[in-house]
Amino acid sequence: MFAKDEVHIIQVTMPAPRHLPLSLRSRQRLMLYVLLVLAAWPLYMTALAVYSWQRPELGPVRGTLQPCTAKPNCVCSQNSPADRTVDALPIGAATPAVAFDRARDCVESLPRVALITASPGYARYECCTQLFRFADDIELLLDEPAGVIHIRSASRVGYSDMGVNRKRVEAIRSLYKRGM
Repeated sequence: MFAKDEVHIIQVTMPAPRHLPLSLRSRQRLMLYVLLVLAAWPLYMTALAVYSWQRPELGPVRGTLQPCTAKPNCVCSQNSPADRTVDALPIGAATPAVAFDRARDCVESLPRVALITASPGYARYECCTQLFRFADDIELLLDEPAGVIHIRSASRVGYSDMGVNRKRVEAIRSLYKRGM
């Protein structure tokens, strides 16, 4: 078909790209933005962690725990919207003091938990998250007439807690039920 000494050039045409490649200046600017975001993220998370160390004013008000705020980073067994309500811990057959001590022991058995305030029938704890060391609050309130121990767990910073407080309360409930 072709002779040995003949050279044939086959031309292949490709469709034009839908977008033009970025210029060198644009690529440098994009890389600068990416580096700034990557550098700012740890600073932002550190600032949030430091801000979370400021303890809010908590405690029982006229025999009830403070309600959760409008942000979905809190669960409570009293005065909360339905989607952020958890069941209180039942006192059961034990005396109220024994049940409350058992509930305190359950909270204190969790990792990274420290007692902040304790009085008869009330205890407040501070719990640090594992990764960024954000401080969260846990409260227990004995309600003898109702036969329950109310519980509240709330994040101090951020909008959502990704279900961490509900999981924490359920872990406390599981430990409490095992001790009944």
